[in-house]
Amino acid sequence: ADGVMAVRACVLTCMDSNPIPGGKRTHPLFVDRGWNEAETVIFEPPAGMTPAPGPAPVAARSSVALMTFRCDPEGDAGLRCARQFIARRNRWPASELTRVREMFDRIVQADQTRVAFKTQ
Repeated sequence: ADGVMAVRACVLTCMDSNPIPGGKRTHPLFVDRGWNEAETVIFEPPAGMTPAPGPAPVAARSSVALMTFRCDPEGDAGLRCARQFIARRNRWPASELTRVREMFDRIVQADQTRVAFKTQ
């Protein structure tokens, strides 16, 4: 629409599909090395534009990992979006697979979030 610009909020390590298969698992789940990814993207709109209300914060959690995503105002007209993914080193029973898959479904959904800017 005229006067509106929308961009994907996740621009670096975005997930477009769930990497966890949906089949039955019999072997335990392993995270061999701890994992902590944090990224922040600052969006600065073109002159004359301001951010529309930001997307709601997201927290996707399972026993294996946690992902948080949120966008906050930055400066006069910008928007700062931060995404963090943490998985601790451990081993979990195969029965956790469903919860892990559900967590990744939420991560994929959050990574498709758009932020919008509108003319003043």
